[in-house]
Amino acid sequence: MKKSPKPSDTTIVEKAEPTKAAVNYLENIPSRSFVLSCGSGCAMTYTAKEIEKEESAFRVKFDVQMYVDEVESDSFEETYEFHFKDNELDKIVKEGEKGDFLQTQMPESQRSFTEFGQQLEKF
Repeated sequence: MKKSPKPSDTTIVEKAEPTKAAVNYLENIPSRSFVLSCGSGCAMTYTAKEIEKEESAFRVKFDVQMYVDEVESDSFEETYEFHFKDNELDKIVKEGEKGDFLQTQMPESQRSFTEFGQQLEKF
């Protein structure tokens, strides 16, 4: 004979909403890297390795490889926040700095960072 549960024997379980799958921004951008010339046989390759969205900004961590005369001389990480206003790139701030990074860069560098940021506008 099966015993039916008493009210004190039951537990109320709240149904959890399924979490939304995290968007993998890195997989959804057409071009993850760009190259900047730093003059006299020097070049730097910026490759995005992590992208996180934070409200109206994207935080992008880049692996940066520096080459002198086509030989890798150094590698390091740099993080930038790409800020958007009305779904358009407004400014880029390098981690540890306060001002707009683009204002301190040469036109080629401004163009490369802006083009990368424009890929993020779609999200």
